[in-house]
Amino acid sequence: MVQRCACILYAEYKSRNISTSPAAVAAILCNSCLPTVDSASVIKAVDKMTTQGSYYRNLETALGAGATLALGTNIHENT
Repeated sequence: MVQRCACILYAEYKSRNISTSPAAVAAILCNSCLPTVDSASVIKAVDKMTTQGSYYRNLETALGAGATLALGTNIHENT
């Protein structure tokens, strides 16, 4: 559920900052105080978050605010 919320937040950020690329977000994350991470895997994860976040935002538009929270925890989030 936390992953879904993060995806929605990122999709909202992306809709307001269209020029920000996944590579730019990955660079910021990789240059932070996080443990060493592979930038290619971060770019892939950010791309996936964009896609999933857009899906969840559309779902909330169609079904109403909070719809993604009502999905429960039985839905596999890594597909």
